[in-house]
Amino acid sequence: MSMQAMIQKSSSAERAFAAPDQPGEGHTGLGQADCVWWPWWRITLSELWVKEPNILKPIKYYCVDGTTQDAIPLTPNKAAFYRDAVGHWHMTGLDDVAATDSICIPVHEAIRMAVYTRQEYEDSKRILESPFIYDAGIDAEMKISKDDFEKALAANSLAKRELHQALYWQDYAFLLSNVQSGLSEIISTAGAFYESFCSYEFVGIPKKERNGVRRTDSPETRFATLLLHIIFVRMHSVLDYLVKLSLEVERQGVNFDIYPKLRGLNAQFGDRKKIDINKAIGTVFEDCVFIRTIECVRTRIIHDGHLSPNQWIYEVWDGEKISERYILFPDMKGNPGSFDSSGNRRSFYGDDTKINAILPAIIREFYTRTTLTLSMLRDKLLENRRW
Repeated sequence: MSMQAMIQKSSSAERAFAAPDQPGEGHTGLGQADCVWWPWWRITLSELWVKEPNILKPIKYYCVDGTTQDAIPLTPNKAAFYRDAVGHWHMTGLDDVAATDSICIPVHEAIRMAVYTRQEYEDSKRILESPFIYDAGIDAEMKISKDDFEKALAANSLAKRELHQALYWQDYAFLLSNVQSGLSEIISTAGAFYESFCSYEFVGIPKKERNGVRRTDSPETRFATLLLHIIFVRMHSVLDYLVKLSLEVERQGVNFDIYPKLRGLNAQFGDRKKIDINKAIGTVFEDCVFIRTIECVRTRIIHDGHLSPNQWIYEVWDGEKISERYILFPDMKGNPGSFDSSGNRRSFYGDDTKINAILPAIIREFYTRTTLTLSMLRDKLLENRRW
């Protein structure tokens, strides 16, 4: 798609999602002075509206207590997830896009300047225009086998150094791209979790029994808890990629006469002892309860297949209305960062910790630690820049 076509498409999308100029059904009638304007959506003082053909729909906010609201929750215990006008998930109190882009963009640039000198980059522009560099062995869009890939490398012997350097740069940058996509998927999966957690009618309870605390188990319950599991598994994947990226940042001297193998290609989070910034305070490499908790939860999910043996969702009923939903989290009192255990029993619930209530704080701290980690890696890259 040409740049002009992209601009036209963006303009059309902006017009499609623009809030109406005149008050209508469901519109507050607030003027421009009462609103914050964004390219594809507008936020009024109390609501965010998405325009579809002849319809104005308020965005729903899926709150941590299992309820839904049509306005932004303003209290800390009412953190919520919502979709923006183009369908992307966000969490209130966390500018996730700005948090990742503001650090990942300069790290991407620093990686390029660590791999290339300015002249090398200029001389390699022809090679860098080839989809072979970006897609071969990575993306299904390029239909190429391992044998054909290796034949292509051998056939370009005159420019092999430039070809190897370009491939290595993209492999290196791909590590950071996986961190970015992982962070995005954490928010998206958390949004999907809270949507299902807040929206499903998990079990048909007779009216006469709709009072007090009821526990539910159904296919929808299990689907919601599956999404919860994925969040922690994806967090640990980001930790793995941050180790791989750190090992490459600290690498000295790369021989481009051959296609270089990434130093951290097979590294996992357990290999963090090999990196210079291991145990750095405030990073994902700090030896702390928070990181040990992420590791412990992920290990249980991977090896046991669940966080809790019985995957209940509890509902607090008040007549016809559900005032709260929650999922209990096993105790970690004896050794913080590890589940309490006695003999064969490893799931105790004496603290009444609700994982749905604390998950937003976990995600927020994970973003903060990841951002600081990437900032330290960027500084290291700039110390060794070749550009």
